[in-house]
Amino acid sequence: MTLLPYCWEDGICENAGWKMDLASLDSQVPGLKVINFHPMNVYIDGPDASCRHEFLRDNPDLQNCPREIADNYRDPQRPGAETVLRQLLAHVKEYDVQCLRVGQVVSAFQAARQKEPSRG
Repeated sequence: MTLLPYCWEDGICENAGWKMDLASLDSQVPGLKVINFHPMNVYIDGPDASCRHEFLRDNPDLQNCPREIADNYRDPQRPGAETVLRQLLAHVKEYDVQCLRVGQVVSAFQAARQKEPSRG
């Protein structure tokens, strides 16, 4: 098992009441960044936990919730997860940032571990 701690997660930002923006990801700092977005949070782009809670309360059938309904939980003055994701993708494209899927990182880590000399 390999644990990859993430450096940013949309739900944590929402629950803590932190502003959702690209600056909160520390994207300029070198190193591996594991970033977690919840699909529902991206879909509603709500700026805080209260939007998510209201959405879940009002729409128990998440898979069949039309976009027009989800749009009611957005606040154009306060961006949410979709806005941050779009900002991040623009940053990745502009600065040609290397992106990997989690499985690729785990495979590379495991391959490197197998090459290490035995510590026995």
